[in-house]
Amino acid sequence: AVVCAAEDCSVEPEYGCTEGSACNYDSDATVDDGSCSYASAGYDCDGSCVLDTDCAGVCGGSATYDECGECGGPGPTVICMMSVDEVCELSDCSDDDGTGEGTGGGGGGGGGGEGGELELH
Repeated sequence: AVVCAAEDCSVEPEYGCTEGSACNYDSDATVDDGSCSYASAGYDCDGSCVLDTDCAGVCGGSATYDECGECGGPGPTVICMMSVDEVCELSDCSDDDGTGEGTGGGGGGGGGGEGGELELH
């Protein structure tokens, strides 16, 4: 029920959202009808992100590029054969010839099929 003074009752009330910060604010509304809607946290009324977007495209997210250039990646996970350094790619091992077998001295005779193994974590 709208309560008004006798002289004000000649004008029909205009129902709508009277909250200035709402996305659907109605400047013509004289009575708030409870219809106000607001943007989600981190977004404007058009649905556009108003925060920084992380490398995964998440508005307000915290994912970053690791040392290997992977978004949200774990960083270096390849262990070099001879130095036990962790690197991003096998080719980054300064002591490895890229075959998964260390370049260090061979271990005695045999038919050459026994090289070191590379473990990926």
